[in-house]
Amino acid sequence: MDLELTKDFDEQEEEKKLITPNILICGQTGSGKSSIINAMSGKQIAEIGDEVPVRNGIKKYKGKSINFVDSDGYEIGKEEKFISDILGYIDAQSEEDYPERVHMVWYCFNMGVARLTDGDLRMISEIEKRKIPVCCILNRIDQTDGGSLNTMRGEIEKRLPSVTIFNFCASPEREVRESVQGYFDEEKLKNWALANIPADMKINVMAGLSISLKSRRKQLSMKYIPSQAAQAAVAVGMNFSQVADSVLLIGLQARMAYHILKSYELSGIGNLFTTIQSVIVSAGGKKLALTIGGTLVELIPVGGKIIVKGANVLVAGSLTYALGMTINETCYQYSTGRKKGSDAEFSDILKGMMTKENINRLVDEYTKKYGKQNTEDEEK
Repeated sequence: MDLELTKDFDEQEEEKKLITPNILICGQTGSGKSSIINAMSGKQIAEIGDEVPVRNGIKKYKGKSINFVDSDGYEIGKEEKFISDILGYIDAQSEEDYPERVHMVWYCFNMGVARLTDGDLRMISEIEKRKIPVCCILNRIDQTDGGSLNTMRGEIEKRLPSVTIFNFCASPEREVRESVQGYFDEEKLKNWALANIPADMKINVMAGLSISLKSRRKQLSMKYIPSQAAQAAVAVGMNFSQVADSVLLIGLQARMAYHILKSYELSGIGNLFTTIQSVIVSAGGKKLALTIGGTLVELIPVGGKIIVKGANVLVAGSLTYALGMTINETCYQYSTGRKKGSDAEFSDILKGMMTKENINRLVDEYTKKYGKQNTEDEEK
C-alpha cells in the first residue's frame, strides 16, 4: 500500500459509485412543483435541464447529485387516475435496482387555494406504507394569510401526525420571498431531506441541495467521518499481521477525502487532492511523532509516501479521524471565506490546520470517544 492520494483512485469511477437519490415531487395542480425543483436545485432544470420522459406525465430531471422526478398534478374529480399513476410508478421502480427506485417524496400543496382532499390523505398514507420518507410542502405561502396557513397545517397534523410539514415560497421574485421570510422553511426542508435520505446518498444530497455550510460540517464531523474512521480500524484489524508498519492513506481515506470535498461542491477536486497530498507529505517531513493510546507512532516520509511506524487498530482509526476532521474544517473555512469575499487559498488554510498540535488534539478527541471500543475490537 502507498500514500499517494490519487494513485489507483479514479474520480470518475468513484463518482459512479455514489448513488444519486431520486426525489419524487407530486401533488396538486398549480402547487408549483417545477418551481420548487428549480428553487431547491438552484438551477432552472425543470425547464431546460436533462429531461427524460418516464410514463403517464412523469418526467425525470437528471442531475449530477440529485434526480428530481416531476409529475403532472391532479384536478378535482381526477384523483383516482393521479393516485394510480403515481403509485404505479413507485411500485414499478421498486422492482428495479436500488439506484432506480424512488428514495423520497415531496408532496406539494397550493396555498393559493389551501385545499386538503381525501385523495391527498390517501396518497400520502400509501407512500408511508411503502416505507418511503415523505413530507408535505405548503407552497405559495405568499398567496395566503397566517390564519389559513395555520388551519391547513393543523388539519394535516391531525390527519397525518407522522408527516413533517414545510412552508415554502418558490417565487423567483426576491421581494416576494423576503415578504414571507419569517415563515419560509427552505433550510428546514433541506435538513429534513439530509436526515431522512439513506446514508449512502447523504454526500450527494449535501452537494445537490446546497445544504448550509454549518449543517454540512456537522453532518460530516458527527456522522460520516467517525464511520470512516471505524471502517479504517476494522480494515487494519482484519489484516493486522500485515500492517505493523503501514501507510497513512489507503483507498478508504482517499475516498473519504473525495466525499468531503464533493460535499462542499468545491471545483477542481483533482487539484485539491494534489494539495492535500503535498501538505500531508510536508507535515510528515517534520518528523511528526504522536503518542496514541500509549503507543509511539511516527509518520516518516519515504519516496513521496508516509510510513506509519507502530500502526494498530486505534492508530488507524484515530489518524483517519484526524485527517477527515482536518479536511472538513479546511473546506468549511475555505467555503465560508469565499462567501465573504476572502481570497485565502485552500492550501494555506490546510497548512495551518495540518499541524502536530491540531493532529494531536484530534487524535486525543478520537481516543476519548472511541478508543475503548477500538481496543476491544483489536483484542477480539
